[in-house]
Amino acid sequence: AIREKILRLYFVMHRKADSLSWARDILSREPDHPFANYVLATIKISNNELGIAEIFLRKSVAGRETPEALNDLAWILYTKDELDEAETLVRKTIDLSKGFYIAWDTLGSILYKQGKTDEALDAFQKAFSLYSKDYRIHVHLAEVLIAKGDKTQAKLLLDEAFTKMNLLPLADKSKLVELRKAVR
Repeated sequence: AIREKILRLYFVMHRKADSLSWARDILSREPDHPFANYVLATIKISNNELGIAEIFLRKSVAGRETPEALNDLAWILYTKDELDEAETLVRKTIDLSKGFYIAWDTLGSILYKQGKTDEALDAFQKAFSLYSKDYRIHVHLAEVLIAKGDKTQAKLLLDEAFTKMNLLPLADKSKLVELRKAVR
């Protein structure tokens, strides 16, 4: 119990090396430990090692279904176009935590990729209503609005996101630039 508390402390402090060390220590004693597997998964995600992250996430959710682990697993499956399982997992995430805005964003991404534009719009709007300061959501919501023909609202979102472009991951920066061209 004390090892997990120390791991949680390092994890929330974003001390990657210490988190990695403590997670490995816990897993050497208890290979199916849900939180230690989740921590290793997040480190693998940050290193873009999604295949390995998926393995750790599956072990994590097998032991304890947390919204964070379920959503991260759904996102990885989304990137692999395994959309049915991804949707099932993210909906389970939302059932566990209706206010978890990033799960609504993940759901919107999945639905949009499935061609369910109206449902995707609803999910992105829900994510935005829960937390409008994550500028990834601005980009995702704007993309759906453009697809639905609402370039005016999309432009407002993209212009606001552009002022915070330094906060976006590389893929969303590229998408932002691409979408801003589409609304000019």
